[in-house]
Amino acid sequence: MAVGDDDQAIFEFQGANASNFVDFQNHYDAKIVVLKDNYRSTAEILNFSRKIADQIESSFARTHNVDKNLVARCDGSCRDSSPKTPLGANAPASSLGDSIVAPPVTRHEFLSADGEYFWVAGKIAELVKSGVPQKDIAIIAPKHKYIQPLLPYLKSNAGVYVAYEKRDNLFLNREISELITLAKFVDGVAKDEDASHLILPIMSFPCFEISPLNAIRAARRDNKKSALDYFADADDEKIQKLGEFLAVLVSKSFDTPLELMLDYMVGTVEFAEAKKSPFLDYYSKANEYAEFSLYENLNVLRSALAKHFGKLEQPRISDLVRFVEDYELAGAALQNTSPYSEAADAVQILTAHKSKGLEFPYVFLIAVDDMSWGKGKGNNNLLVLPANLSQIRHTGVTDDERLRLLFVAITRAKTNLILTNSLTDFSGKTPKRLEYLEEYEKDGKLISPFVEETFTHYDDLDEAKKQTDLRLSWISAYKEMTPELKPILLKRLENYHLTASDLTSFIDVCYSGPAEFYRNRVLLAPREPLSFSLLFGTMVHAVFEKVTREKISDEEALEFFRAEVLKQPAEAHDKELMLERGAVDLSRSLAMFGPILRTPGAAAEVDFYSSHIEVDGVPITGKIDHINMNDETKEIELYDFKTSRFHKEKWDSNDTLYKYKLQLGFYKLLLNLSPEYAKYKIKRAHILFVSPDDFDEVHDKVYEFNEKDEAELKALISAVYREIKTLDFVDNPDLFVEADSRKGLKDIKEFVKLLTSK
Repeated sequence: MAVGDDDQAIFEFQGANASNFVDFQNHYDAKIVVLKDNYRSTAEILNFSRKIADQIESSFARTHNVDKNLVARCDGSCRDSSPKTPLGANAPASSLGDSIVAPPVTRHEFLSADGEYFWVAGKIAELVKSGVPQKDIAIIAPKHKYIQPLLPYLKSNAGVYVAYEKRDNLFLNREISELITLAKFVDGVAKDEDASHLILPIMSFPCFEISPLNAIRAARRDNKKSALDYFADADDEKIQKLGEFLAVLVSKSFDTPLELMLDYMVGTVEFAEAKKSPFLDYYSKANEYAEFSLYENLNVLRSALAKHFGKLEQPRISDLVRFVEDYELAGAALQNTSPYSEAADAVQILTAHKSKGLEFPYVFLIAVDDMSWGKGKGNNNLLVLPANLSQIRHTGVTDDERLRLLFVAITRAKTNLILTNSLTDFSGKTPKRLEYLEEYEKDGKLISPFVEETFTHYDDLDEAKKQTDLRLSWISAYKEMTPELKPILLKRLENYHLTASDLTSFIDVCYSGPAEFYRNRVLLAPREPLSFSLLFGTMVHAVFEKVTREKISDEEALEFFRAEVLKQPAEAHDKELMLERGAVDLSRSLAMFGPILRTPGAAAEVDFYSSHIEVDGVPITGKIDHINMNDETKEIELYDFKTSRFHKEKWDSNDTLYKYKLQLGFYKLLLNLSPEYAKYKIKRAHILFVSPDDFDEVHDKVYEFNEKDEAELKALISAVYREIKTLDFVDNPDLFVEADSRKGLKDIKEFVKLLTSK
């Protein structure tokens, strides 16, 4: 069985081909069932959209003679929800030119783009003032480039908020540009190239807090100096310290992985030889949204680098410079696409592709001309890209693709569809009317055979308004609007699933806590690279997994460990220490725990991230280090590996063991509630302390599950999830607390009690 609508196949560049329906029918000779009842749009909107879809040559309906005229089932209910205002359905006929509620489909043409945008913004402001929820209003554009110029017009109306998918060229971002400049300087000096032209820009970075006058004096050209001499010879102590910082970067660049070099430049890692970079501390203090944007941009840059270099082992800072130069040479942008929302209730501004699957009572389609939505000169790709890159710039190359995109945009409207265009755009071009609408001009009036009411707004704006609109259009590319951060973060958390580590981190007011959780897991702040202990633990887990899955010998396991350590983005000294520790710890733990790892029915790194598991309505997920299943007794033994020191005390005697107990209980819930393991009983769990103690012994600490602990855990899961999902804890001073290492188990339990008693 195949279900779908080939008229809405707008993602062919991702493999969603409209021809799939035809292929399916030809192969299976399947019975065709047409679902004609439509519960979204009014009859007028459906009829208009059908006139567009009927032009699709390769439509399944046309090739198989299928009647797809839909029956509107929402007319009464939809219209009843519309506000009864002067803009409403009862507006007198003479005012329809100013009405955007009746009739359901209207067409408006303007002399210029500024007039079009001014009118659209004004009508939306009227709708908002009349009581229409802003989230019920959408502006759909053919491409992103039409969105940015529209924003200042909307924002000139008090009380109108906007939400859209923001796109920025990362290379034009100030903070990222500064990091790239640092990288170019360090790489140039390391290669003994002349990097003196970058000295003054670096001294001018605000995070270094150097006086402009001192910077200019220190950077005065001297052909006898090397790049670092400019810093060493300066009278300003700040410039001298900056030189020391740069010198350390240069010395480390020869054998330090790029990932770690970025940490040094950003300031997530402190130098042994010098103070850490002030970059992160400086730029994260501007305001909360600026902090969020900085973290987001850094994450996008790291992701782009990881994707670009792929399996290249240990890229260096020179590879970053080459990466940037490749983009610059191609004139390409490194896009950061992120949600922007000024309020929870905001006007939605989308591209047609992004609007797929959504619906709104009021939809404005802007720039409805042949250049934007049709086959005009500006809507084609002149440069053909390789097949594997075609998805990055695909605007539709056939009439059918363009018609499908227009059809999707039209059918997002439930009650009111308003189409606008202008005879002259912001660049002075005069696009033709959209061919698919079969429109023409007669006696100075726009005639549209598909639309009941058309309106021509050919009265030019007065001079004062022209100047205002010109200013708005010019500043649109430069105006930075600061949105409300919480709606953006809540959007990010829409599909959030709680993990055991998130649970214990949130309540750990000793070493982590809610404030740090917010920075790391919600804002996604740059984290320090894995410490020696954490990196060693990761390697141990990898070895144990391989032993369980492939049943390799202890000798093969140690060799695998050595090979994996050498691949890690760590300093050479740390790798040597890790190899030394691994030779001792792994040898002892493999000798002791080898039978557990190789037990028949054993499973390693049991992953639940693709499962849909809930505890009392809370979605949970995670990964369990190791389980041993006994199909005869239908029991599971659960194991978690720790490379920290052994704790021989009782489970509720200290904060560390308390957190371990919560983790084990969390893993038991995952197993109990998963379809694959639900038939097994889990009576006990084990913490395997794989690092030998002072007596050269490793330990297996056993925890027996009980109903009381499980009930308390479930209550805690619900409480923590509620705070994270709503972000209410951020505004609660009793909950939004920083970690304090002086605190202990008593403080954690008091915090847990506070959470669960809300």
